[in-house]
Amino acid sequence: MKKHLFLALCLAASTAVWAQNTPTTPAATAAKTSAAAIPQARLVGKWKHTLQTSEWLLQQTTELKDNRKFTQHAVYKGPDGAVLADNTSSGDWSFDGTHFKRVFTHINNQKLKPNRQVRMEQKILSLSDSSFDFFDPETQKKLVFNRVQ
Repeated sequence: MKKHLFLALCLAASTAVWAQNTPTTPAATAAKTSAAAIPQARLVGKWKHTLQTSEWLLQQTTELKDNRKFTQHAVYKGPDGAVLADNTSSGDWSFDGTHFKRVFTHINNQKLKPNRQVRMEQKILSLSDSSFDFFDPETQKKLVFNRVQ
Protein backbone atom coordinates (compact mmCIF):
# COMPACT_ATOMS: atom_id res chain seq x y z
CA MET A 1 0.00 0.00 0.00
CA LYS A 2 2.75 2.47 0.95
CA LYS A 3 4.64 1.76 -2.27
CA HIS A 4 1.53 2.39 -4.34
CA LEU A 5 0.79 5.63 -2.47
CA PHE A 6 4.38 6.77 -2.94
CA LEU A 7 4.32 5.94 -6.65
CA ALA A 8 0.98 7.68 -7.07
CA LEU A 9 2.28 10.78 -5.31
CA CYS A 10 5.49 10.80 -7.34
CA LEU A 11 3.66 10.32 -10.61
CA ALA A 12 1.08 12.94 -9.72
CA ALA A 13 3.88 15.32 -8.80
CA SER A 14 5.52 14.60 -12.14
CA THR A 15 2.42 15.79 -13.95
CA ALA A 16 2.58 19.20 -12.33
CA VAL A 17 2.54 21.89 -14.96
CA TRP A 18 2.94 25.51 -13.97
CA ALA A 19 1.63 27.88 -16.63
CA GLN A 20 4.45 30.17 -17.63
CA ASN A 21 4.63 32.85 -20.30
CA THR A 22 7.35 32.48 -22.88
CA PRO A 23 9.97 35.24 -22.51
CA THR A 24 9.26 37.98 -25.03
CA THR A 25 12.00 40.52 -24.32
CA PRO A 26 15.57 40.06 -25.59
CA ALA A 27 16.86 40.17 -22.00
CA ALA A 28 14.42 37.48 -20.86
CA THR A 29 15.28 35.34 -23.85
CA ALA A 30 19.02 35.78 -23.25
CA ALA A 31 18.58 34.80 -19.59
CA LYS A 32 17.49 31.33 -20.67
CA THR A 33 20.31 28.82 -21.08
CA SER A 34 20.19 25.82 -23.35
CA ALA A 35 20.20 22.49 -21.54
CA ALA A 36 23.55 21.39 -22.97
CA ALA A 37 25.30 24.34 -21.31
CA ILE A 38 23.75 23.96 -17.85
CA PRO A 39 26.32 23.06 -15.21
CA GLN A 40 24.95 20.87 -12.43
CA ALA A 41 25.85 23.53 -9.82
CA ARG A 42 23.20 25.91 -11.23
CA LEU A 43 20.49 23.48 -10.19
CA VAL A 44 21.51 23.52 -6.52
CA GLY A 45 18.88 25.27 -4.40
CA LYS A 46 15.19 25.17 -3.51
CA TRP A 47 12.58 24.88 -6.26
CA LYS A 48 8.79 24.92 -6.13
CA HIS A 49 6.01 23.96 -8.49
CA THR A 50 2.25 23.73 -8.15
CA LEU A 51 -0.62 22.20 -10.04
CA GLN A 52 -4.30 22.71 -9.52
CA THR A 53 -7.01 20.47 -10.90
CA SER A 54 -10.71 20.43 -10.10
CA GLU A 55 -10.04 17.68 -7.54
CA TRP A 56 -6.83 18.78 -5.79
CA LEU A 57 -4.00 21.27 -5.49
CA LEU A 58 -0.39 20.07 -5.38
CA GLN A 59 2.25 22.26 -3.75
CA GLN A 60 5.72 20.74 -3.99
CA THR A 61 9.11 22.02 -2.87
CA THR A 62 12.31 20.25 -3.90
CA GLU A 63 15.74 21.10 -2.50
CA LEU A 64 18.71 19.98 -4.60
CA LYS A 65 21.87 19.94 -2.50
CA ASP A 66 25.44 20.25 -3.76
CA ASN A 67 26.29 16.79 -2.36
CA ARG A 68 23.85 15.32 -4.94
CA LYS A 69 21.19 14.60 -2.31
CA PHE A 70 17.67 16.00 -2.51
CA THR A 71 14.63 16.39 -0.28
CA GLN A 72 11.11 16.91 -1.50
CA HIS A 73 7.93 17.92 0.30
CA ALA A 74 4.57 17.47 -1.44
CA VAL A 75 1.19 18.54 -0.09
CA TYR A 76 -2.07 17.68 -1.82
CA LYS A 77 -5.16 19.65 -0.83
CA GLY A 78 -8.78 19.08 -1.75
CA PRO A 79 -11.08 21.76 -3.19
CA ASP A 80 -12.11 22.69 0.36
CA GLY A 81 -8.47 23.19 1.43
CA ALA A 82 -8.31 19.99 3.48
CA VAL A 83 -4.97 18.17 3.27
CA LEU A 84 -5.40 14.93 1.32
CA ALA A 85 -1.76 13.84 1.49
CA ASP A 86 1.42 15.28 2.93
CA ASN A 87 4.68 13.49 2.34
CA THR A 88 8.40 13.99 2.32
CA SER A 89 10.86 12.06 0.24
CA SER A 90 14.58 12.14 -0.32
CA GLY A 91 17.27 10.52 -2.35
CA ASP A 92 20.02 11.14 -4.87
CA TRP A 93 20.02 13.41 -7.91
CA SER A 94 22.28 14.05 -10.86
CA PHE A 95 22.42 16.01 -14.08
CA ASP A 96 24.44 14.86 -17.10
CA GLY A 97 24.07 18.04 -19.15
CA THR A 98 20.76 16.96 -20.62
CA HIS A 99 18.85 14.71 -18.22
CA PHE A 100 17.77 15.50 -14.65
CA LYS A 101 17.75 12.22 -12.72
CA ARG A 102 16.40 11.39 -9.27
CA VAL A 103 16.38 8.18 -7.25
CA PHE A 104 13.87 8.25 -4.38
CA THR A 105 15.48 6.29 -1.52
CA HIS A 106 13.30 7.42 1.42
CA ILE A 107 9.66 8.34 1.95
CA ASN A 108 8.44 9.91 5.17
CA ASN A 109 11.83 9.11 6.75
CA GLN A 110 11.56 5.39 5.96
CA LYS A 111 14.29 3.86 3.83
CA LEU A 112 13.06 2.05 0.74
CA LYS A 113 14.56 -1.29 -0.22
CA PRO A 114 16.61 -1.03 -3.43
CA ASN A 115 13.97 -2.89 -5.46
CA ARG A 116 11.29 -0.42 -4.27
CA GLN A 117 13.23 2.77 -4.99
CA VAL A 118 11.70 5.00 -7.64
CA ARG A 119 13.84 6.32 -10.48
CA MET A 120 12.81 9.36 -12.48
CA GLU A 121 14.57 10.97 -15.42
CA GLN A 122 13.53 14.09 -17.31
CA LYS A 123 15.17 16.11 -20.08
CA ILE A 124 15.88 19.70 -19.02
CA LEU A 125 14.90 22.19 -21.69
CA SER A 126 16.14 25.46 -20.19
CA LEU A 127 17.30 27.16 -17.01
CA SER A 128 17.21 30.76 -15.86
CA ASP A 129 18.14 32.26 -12.50
CA SER A 130 14.51 31.94 -11.40
CA SER A 131 13.24 28.74 -13.05
CA PHE A 132 14.04 25.59 -14.93
CA ASP A 133 11.83 23.42 -17.04
CA PHE A 134 12.02 19.91 -18.33
CA PHE A 135 10.13 17.54 -20.53
CA ASP A 136 8.47 14.66 -18.70
CA PRO A 137 8.35 11.62 -21.01
CA GLU A 138 5.55 9.94 -19.04
CA THR A 139 3.11 12.83 -19.24
CA GLN A 140 4.48 14.33 -22.48
CA LYS A 141 4.35 17.74 -20.77
CA LYS A 142 6.73 20.55 -19.96
CA LEU A 143 7.10 21.00 -16.19
CA VAL A 144 8.31 24.26 -14.66
CA PHE A 145 10.09 24.64 -11.32
CA ASN A 146 10.51 28.14 -9.85
CA ARG A 147 13.37 29.01 -7.52
CA VAL A 148 12.38 29.74 -3.92
CA GLN A 149 14.05 32.93 -2.67
